[in-house]
Amino acid sequence: MKRATALLLLLAGSLAGCASHSAGESPWLVERDVGVTRQCDPLTADQELVLGLSGEMASAGRRHAALANLERLPGDLPQVRLHKARLLRILGHGNEAETLYRSLLGSCLSAQANHGLGQIEASRAKHSEAQRYLRTASALAPADSAIRNDLGVVYMNQRRLAEARFELLTAMELEEGSQRAAQNMLALLLYQGNWQAAQELVAARGLTSSDFSRAEQRARGMQREDAPSSAPAPAPAPASAAPPLVTPEPAGMAAAVASLSGTPVQRGITAAEVRPASPVGTEQPLRPQQLAATRTEPAPVRKAMPLAAAVRAWSEADGSAEADSPSRSGGGATHSRALVCRSARGPAGEPRLVECQPE
Repeated sequence: MKRATALLLLLAGSLAGCASHSAGESPWLVERDVGVTRQCDPLTADQELVLGLSGEMASAGRRHAALANLERLPGDLPQVRLHKARLLRILGHGNEAETLYRSLLGSCLSAQANHGLGQIEASRAKHSEAQRYLRTASALAPADSAIRNDLGVVYMNQRRLAEARFELLTAMELEEGSQRAAQNMLALLLYQGNWQAAQELVAARGLTSSDFSRAEQRARGMQREDAPSSAPAPAPAPASAAPPLVTPEPAGMAAAVASLSGTPVQRGITAAEVRPASPVGTEQPLRPQQLAATRTEPAPVRKAMPLAAAVRAWSEADGSAEADSPSRSGGGATHSRALVCRSARGPAGEPRLVECQPE
């Protein structure tokens, strides 16, 4: 815990020296809007039950069933409209989700509505509009870690790196158990080439090698975006890269089909996952798949045959040679092949022939 706290203080120290702003325009402070209703009318016990059941379905990947389950509740309830908007956005119906989110502006769920609209605009690469919605959402719910994380991602997309660090650090401190903000912070550090801080972050938050690979891919993608327009177009991001926003990106048909059986979607290795050959002297250890592909098969074992079969095969193979052999006409058959036999001792200790085969 002390190590993680020290790391956050180290990362926050890089924010020093920024230009000062007034409270109204400061990226470090938000003006809380007190003119919005803060509490929604409570739901009945049955409505709470249906809403909770729909949330469990959505968490299990059964988003279409979750959306259908919500139709059992009155459509004018703000909580129901919010859950419908979230599901529609994840399922790829952004226009319908946007309509529901806009209907919640100024309501008791205005912060969540602005958050959802910011996510939709971010998915459309409209970063200025996304920032405006997310700034409003953070003013309505300053301690919501998901909103602060998504605002930090939008700042990253705008290359406002100091503001991005501030929001991601805020999200990390508000929800210490969540890894999303830490993964985004790791991508930001790798983009800036701050490998020492990135290593400390990985150790402090227990990030995996997969987390590091995804963050590295995102950092390289950002660097390619910064390249001059005359440079060749960057390769598309691999399908394994996790979306930086809290709410997942729209689910495809494969994910929807996989949710029916409860098994994850299997995918093949993409070209982006194939690492180039290492220079001489810097070879990396082979992956398990490579080890399996290069493993040498054992030589086949030579099987012994029963005695009768061995004698018959030996005789048939040498019969023609004996017929043409000059030694046969001389009265003594001389064979050019020999039998190799294996013996064992019987119950009384007497030697016993087991099997033979041609040499």
